[in-house]
Amino acid sequence: SGVDASFVLYEDDGISLYATSVSPQIAIGYRHVLALRADGTVWAWGRNTYGQIGNGAAASTSNYYYYPQKISVGGKTVKQIDVTCDGSIALTTDGYVYQWGLTAGTNVTTPTQKGSGATMVAGGHGGTDLYGYVTSNGDIYLWGGGVYLGQGSSSSANYSVPQLVTNMGSLGRSYYAKKIAIGSN
Repeated sequence: SGVDASFVLYEDDGISLYATSVSPQIAIGYRHVLALRADGTVWAWGRNTYGQIGNGAAASTSNYYYYPQKISVGGKTVKQIDVTCDGSIALTTDGYVYQWGLTAGTNVTTPTQKGSGATMVAGGHGGTDLYGYVTSNGDIYLWGGGVYLGQGSSSSANYSVPQLVTNMGSLGRSYYAKKIAIGSN
């Protein structure tokens, strides 16, 4: 088909995922893979232990998808994806944030809207699943397991709903976030 086979992730019946041309992206979690095609569609495969595939199938350790599944993200075009160990997050071209998979100890099996007005999303890896996004006005929202909100406390909590990170002014300057990255510990 004129495409270098090393860039073809999956091809069957005319459906192809290419790791070349929204910008195609690949995100690899602990048990699953998420791919974003140039046409803004999201595809997922791997183990569906916590619903991280996002196709609505029951979360189960025996639910394994060897071939990519097309995932409906609110019927919208997606421009960015990321994963956590056991979850997935996507940003649509109109700024909506969708998340599925392990969420603060709960299995979410289909993409669920979590926010709007976002410019980027991020997923964290480690012992807990953390999600976040940055809004067009520079605010940072976080949710998932073991979230530290920067409120002068060294303790963490689980949140299933995005929480605004506050007290950034305590850094001695005003802030305007453009990007975030989420790690563990």
